[in-house]
Amino acid sequence: MLGALSISSCTLYQDVEVIKVGDIRLTEMGKEGVKAEIDLTLKNPNSFNVKLVNSDIDVWVNNSALGKVKLAENLTIKKKSEEGLVLKLESSYDDLSPDFLSTVLALVFARNAQFRAEGYIKGRAFLVGKKVDVQVDQEVKLK
Repeated sequence: MLGALSISSCTLYQDVEVIKVGDIRLTEMGKEGVKAEIDLTLKNPNSFNVKLVNSDIDVWVNNSALGKVKLAENLTIKKKSEEGLVLKLESSYDDLSPDFLSTVLALVFARNAQFRAEGYIKGRAFLVGKKVDVQVDQEVKLK
């Protein structure tokens, strides 16, 4: 699935795991760009919070490139937790594919889609940070 987010190679830190990728929602299409949300279940076995602070991710739906997205806001994963969280993403129209609108319109009545994402997410705990590769390729439910 997504793999793991490791904050440091030091043994004091354990990987944050993506347990499940859930629903994906397109939440806004405004004059500046688009916003979306992805439901994730994440597990943080560490005795400290981990904050996701930055990303650069290329997204495809049903093998059609949508473009680049980034975190719309930081996301804190609580210490010693396994919980459902909402990852908020955004993209400007300049970073989206010319076929973005036609691809999204084709999904209006779809219940599921093949979702692929590749890029990185930066995480941080205290002053220690790490960039981690992201690779997802799975069928997801659309809302």
